[in-house]
Amino acid sequence: MLNNYLQSPSVQWFRYSVRIFWLFGIVLVMFTDKFTIHKKLNSYGTEWLDYFMRYYTYLGDGIFAVVLSIFSFIKNMRLGILLLFSFLGSAMIAQLLKRTAFKNFQRPYYYFKNDSSFRFIENFDYHSDYSFPSGHATSCFAIFTILAYHFEVKISYQLVFALLAISVAFSRVYLSQHFTQDIIAGSMIGYIFSSISWIYLQDKLTKFNRPFKKAN
Repeated sequence: MLNNYLQSPSVQWFRYSVRIFWLFGIVLVMFTDKFTIHKKLNSYGTEWLDYFMRYYTYLGDGIFAVVLSIFSFIKNMRLGILLLFSFLGSAMIAQLLKRTAFKNFQRPYYYFKNDSSFRFIENFDYHSDYSFPSGHATSCFAIFTILAYHFEVKISYQLVFALLAISVAFSRVYLSQHFTQDIIAGSMIGYIFSSISWIYLQDKLTKFNRPFKKAN
């Protein structure tokens, strides 16, 4: 059932975009040194991107996910439930991995904080611990994957949601909060957990496929 659903035309444009992102990211991780590539990417930063990315990255924050889930619940209860469930479930997996199997994986700042040639953003709060996997990448992929499924008949929406998921995940690398491998892993957790959640729960939640105000 799961394999057939994942191979179906549903959200194929979102799926293709995500797979291209993964392919590029995995090749980058496998054939380049993570420190070298991160420092190279760091050198391309600009002041206006610094300003933009420090706020744009909040689209991968848990607060955004919860608020979006609540607003979506008012419009469509099933969508709100699936958004919140996918966010919480994938976030728990990411945080568990961070604090157990990969608790000694440090963030870029830990390695570059004494490097005078590294470009730091002024008045920005860098973190050093719990780098792998990226929690923000997990959350944004969880959220935008569910939205892609919900609006699966609109190809333009699928592409927009894919662009948002990928760019928000990349903002973590731009801000030196994570390495490339961290956001690739996080994106996989968010995407896979949300896809499975949608596949197995959407039919079970059919009675909630309506606005909250009509439930009374």
